[in-house]
Amino acid sequence: MKKFNPLAIAVCGYLLAGCASVPMTSASLDSEAKQFTPKPGMASIYVCRTSAGGVLKFQTMLDGRPVGGLVSNTYQMLSVPPGKHTVYASSEENVQHHKVMAEAGKNYFFKISVTMGWGSGRALLEPVTEEEGQKLVLSSKRAETTTYP
Repeated sequence: MKKFNPLAIAVCGYLLAGCASVPMTSASLDSEAKQFTPKPGMASIYVCRTSAGGVLKFQTMLDGRPVGGLVSNTYQMLSVPPGKHTVYASSEENVQHHKVMAEAGKNYFFKISVTMGWGSGRALLEPVTEEEGQKLVLSSKRAETTTYP
């Protein structure tokens, strides 16, 4: 796996933070993801953005590759093969990550919240229970991803 530069991720997050919108998927892809049924032989990783700090956009990555941006009340669903994966969230001021040992047929949920930073909000990435994750997803809309379906 290639190494990544956390500073580069933070700079990307800063550049993307100027606009508080992201491309969205179709209603059918949003509905499909809300069934919470991973593709056969795969796991699903959901990354959800809470509503606090509405003007901020956070950049997400999976395994060191850019996935896309999230704004308030949006989520991404990433279909991944079983094995080790790392989920990242970055803001203008920080980068956070969590490792996941994905198992086929399972769902994993992460929440991105906003915490106080020096000049802007900071990303707080944390795993959440399936119950909390499903509630976040059901109250959000699915954002497009650049690398994963």
